[in-house]
Amino acid sequence: YYDGAEVFRAATPDDMHKPMYMIANLAVGGWAGTPAAAAFPAEMQIDYIRAYAHLDSEVSAPGFSLRLPANVDGLFSQMDGRGARTVWDWTTRMTPSEEKARLGGEWSRILTGNDKNNYLEGSNAQYNELNGGRGNDVLKGNGGIDVFVFEAGHGNDRVLDFSQVTGNSDKIQLKGFAFDSFAELEPYMHQHGSDTLIQLGADQFLLLDDTDVDLLVPSSFVFME
Repeated sequence: YYDGAEVFRAATPDDMHKPMYMIANLAVGGWAGTPAAAAFPAEMQIDYIRAYAHLDSEVSAPGFSLRLPANVDGLFSQMDGRGARTVWDWTTRMTPSEEKARLGGEWSRILTGNDKNNYLEGSNAQYNELNGGRGNDVLKGNGGIDVFVFEAGHGNDRVLDFSQVTGNSDKIQLKGFAFDSFAELEPYMHQHGSDTLIQLGADQFLLLDDTDVDLLVPSSFVFME
C-alpha cells in the first residue's frame, strides 16, 4: 500500500504458514556484487516494525466467569529471597524439599520449582527462564530478558519485576490455559493499585507487581497448549 492505495499483492508462500522470526539486518553483497570499501561504515536506522494479523470478529470466552477476589493480597505468597541457594548449572530443577533458589551467573539460564511454594530468582544473564511449578510461587527475573512460565492448575503466582522497557522486554508464557490470544486474555487483566492482576482460570491468578496493565501488549505473552 502507498498512501492507502494497494499497489501490489502476492500470495503467502506454502512454507510460510507457521510461526517464524522476523529479521531486520543490514545485508550487503550477494547478488549485487561485492560492495565498495567507500560504502563503509554504514548503519541501518529503523523507526518501527509493525506486524499485522487477521482477528476473528468474535473473541471466544475461556469457559469461566470473571472474578475479582475480595482479598487479592491473600492469594499470593510473600516469600522473599533470603537464604536462597545459588545454582550455577544451565538448567536446574529444585529438589522436592527446597523452597528458594536463584541463578548464579551468565551460563545458568533455566530454573524450575517443585510442588511447594517457591521463591525463584534469575541472574543478570541475557536470558532467563523461570517456572515455579505447582504451589504459590514468587518469581524475580532481574536483568536481561526473562520468560516467566505458568501452567494451568499450578497455583497463584507473583512476579516482582516484570519489565517492558526497550532492550529488557520480559515474556509471560501461558501453558494449558483456555486463552489462545491476547484479545481473549485482555478482559481478564485488571489494575489492582500499582499492580496488574490477571485471572488465568476459575481459581488461578497471576500478580505482576508495580506493573501498569496498559503497558501489557500482545508481544508480552506467549500462548502454548
